[in-house]
Amino acid sequence: PLTAGADGERHLADFAHVAELLHEHGPGAGCRPEELLDVFVSLLALRDDQEVVSRRVESDDDAVKIMTVHAAKGLEFPCVIVADLWKVAAVRPEPGVFHVDGDRVIDIAHARGAASPAAAAEVARLAREEQKRLLYVALTRAQHHLTLFATAASEDSILPEVLRDPSAATSRSVEDLPRLADVGGGTATPLPRAVDVAPLPPGGVRQTVRRTSFSGITADRDRRAVDEHTPTGGGLDEPADDDASADTGTDTGGAAAFSLPDLPAGTAFGSVVHEIFERIDTSRPLEAEVAAVVAATATSKMFEGRQQTLGDTIVRALQTPFGGPLGDIGFADVRPEDRLAEMDFEMTLAGIDAGVLASDVGRVLAAVVPADDPLREYARELCDPSFDIPLAGLITGSIDAVLRIPGGTPDRPRIVIADYKTNKLHSSDMRHPEEAYAPGRLVEAMAAHHYPLQAIVYGAAVYRMLRWRLRDDDPADCLAGIVYAFVRGTRGRDAPADAEGRRHGMFVWQPPRDLWPRVSNLLAGVRP
Repeated sequence: PLTAGADGERHLADFAHVAELLHEHGPGAGCRPEELLDVFVSLLALRDDQEVVSRRVESDDDAVKIMTVHAAKGLEFPCVIVADLWKVAAVRPEPGVFHVDGDRVIDIAHARGAASPAAAAEVARLAREEQKRLLYVALTRAQHHLTLFATAASEDSILPEVLRDPSAATSRSVEDLPRLADVGGGTATPLPRAVDVAPLPPGGVRQTVRRTSFSGITADRDRRAVDEHTPTGGGLDEPADDDASADTGTDTGGAAAFSLPDLPAGTAFGSVVHEIFERIDTSRPLEAEVAAVVAATATSKMFEGRQQTLGDTIVRALQTPFGGPLGDIGFADVRPEDRLAEMDFEMTLAGIDAGVLASDVGRVLAAVVPADDPLREYARELCDPSFDIPLAGLITGSIDAVLRIPGGTPDRPRIVIADYKTNKLHSSDMRHPEEAYAPGRLVEAMAAHHYPLQAIVYGAAVYRMLRWRLRDDDPADCLAGIVYAFVRGTRGRDAPADAEGRRHGMFVWQPPRDLWPRVSNLLAGVRP
């Protein structure tokens, strides 16, 4: 049952939230299951930090409740904090409607652009009275303690009109306390307890922490960077030479004969593909398992007539060896019990006073990678001032898969951090579009989308998890590598490889072990 066990309340809250979202964003009437699935997929494409999809607490009994004054009507709470400027809302330019001697009046001259000054004044007065009523409601929700945050009094503030003695609003004299005016009848109702005005904190209020993510960092960077080209997923430029392999140094091995799958693009497509990877059980016969999961998951209209193509693409991606330092092992070789799918994390960072910046990650990376590292050039780009973005408080993320591969022990496992990418790197006018997924070109794609920064954040989170789980001061040796699978360009077991064994569609990176403790220390406040 949904409510069984210790997590029953948690499951019930999640279920109610999903049902509410589907009702709110769905067709609004009877519909087919696949229509609701389309809505669900569109919601999955939203960022995790958006309020619409933020996970609700299962119970708010012991939580701080934040609500509007309208929502608080009729309720009482032990402690109430009212935080607002309490200025009169701007009156919208629409016909004035009010009452005169009990008769309802509308200012029809507004339609000709000649609104009556008297009517405008009356509408403004009514808006002011409504704001006073709202403030009165807010201030009378407290059972034991009330705090009101207010700025210095201004000409349009209604606060002095609601407090019986406006001068006491800025006084610290307990003997001259304000009394809350009864808005309805003009009498004065004593406040239940003594009221005093608290002094401002020394030095004012300043931010000490912030919550961010990889996408938040790159969004901030794009706003800072001037004349910076931001890829939109349309594809990389094709090499000028007719022989694309001459540009990448890749032994194509007949690669030009490979036809890229005709599949949709976009975040909704990517969300479905991620769900398919998450649901596949690699302990079962692979092709039958993939076909079943695709049939159950890819049910929206965008996949009509494409399920077989999608299934074949997924099978190839699962069978393609990681290559490079990770050799011939691939996703299909990892048992379900050795895979942690969609690992969400919230990683603590130093406070904002530590001054840690995203560009510091670039400086750490540049200090540890050798000259021949594929991300050496990106390390220099990451040091650019456009990445002077504070990292403080908390950073969140979700890793597609954390894999335990053969060769380790229970105390010293070999861990691979993997991410599935559905980016369309090729364009229709390329002579050899499949070569957009050659190993050398994937380095460009990684840098263009700042995925190395994402990989480093993921790696630091896993490093800290291992340090805690294994009780090891430095489990850096456990991190065997980073794999970014560009699904469209994967080729299966016989994927062509370059001289270093790197495969089409698979970006594999094995950074120096010293990177992980240094990045972890950086995020804890030890700047380079």
